[in-house]
Amino acid sequence: MMPESIKAALLSGLIFPGLGQLVFLKRRARGCLFLLPTVASTVYLLYAISFSADNLLQQLNTGHMLSAQMIASAVSKSSTGGPLATMAFLLLPLAWIGSILDALLFGEDHRLDPKKS
Repeated sequence: MMPESIKAALLSGLIFPGLGQLVFLKRRARGCLFLLPTVASTVYLLYAISFSADNLLQQLNTGHMLSAQMIASAVSKSSTGGPLATMAFLLLPLAWIGSILDALLFGEDHRLDPKKS
């Protein structure tokens, strides 16, 4: 039988960060610590991407021919970049890696769990 910590790490790593903590380890607070920032970052990045794509589609609908250079210029000028987008983009892999490590280190055997010492 596979340990719960391994199952939690796999679920958090392959599906969504924090999901393994919620489903297998029954640690809601830790699961939400990884799940909620990941959801917020994903929603923000999807909004920013759709905003840029909408601007390009509006230009295309007005009859402008778009070249690769014009698209690159429009994307670089868009306000979707910046510190908030960078932070959201960097938060995603950090949450994924942190969720996996948390499930492995603080899982079923609780080797590093401060409550068990």
